[in-house]
Amino acid sequence: MSIYLGRKKSMVLLYLVCAASILLLMTLQLLIPDAPVVMTEFFSLCGKVASTAAFSLIWYYTAELSPTQYRSIILGMASMCSVFGSVSSPYINDLLGEVKVWSPSALFGSVSLLSTGLAFFLPETVDIELPESVDYFAKKPKTPSDNSTEGNTLPSES
Repeated sequence: MSIYLGRKKSMVLLYLVCAASILLLMTLQLLIPDAPVVMTEFFSLCGKVASTAAFSLIWYYTAELSPTQYRSIILGMASMCSVFGSVSSPYINDLLGEVKVWSPSALFGSVSLLSTGLAFFLPETVDIELPESVDYFAKKPKTPSDNSTEGNTLPSES
């Protein structure tokens, strides 16, 4: 999907599908407490699939946005944060589920909706040269729509 839409649009779409699925699950739990298991499983699994696909796309993004000399360190830190999230989510689900059945869905759906909004601020990385050093960020990256010379060019000074 990211080949056709680009990474940014794909990530926004995946987070949006995840948020919509989980928030629909929450609405279903609020309005129909004895809803058929098939319906709750469907929305739950749709959210899980979209979340997993977005997580895979995050690894590409993290590697593409990081300079080569720091890429392994940044990926290691991102891995540590993802493990923290995956370890804590069952506890969040259990503890909030005791308060209200729909509260874990409200939290996870809201976080996914927040991620959708934050993904709009990410730059598109398809067909753009990967950063080799920290100096790359002082330059303006060449986008596919530019008709300038090869590689990155410095912003014009006026």
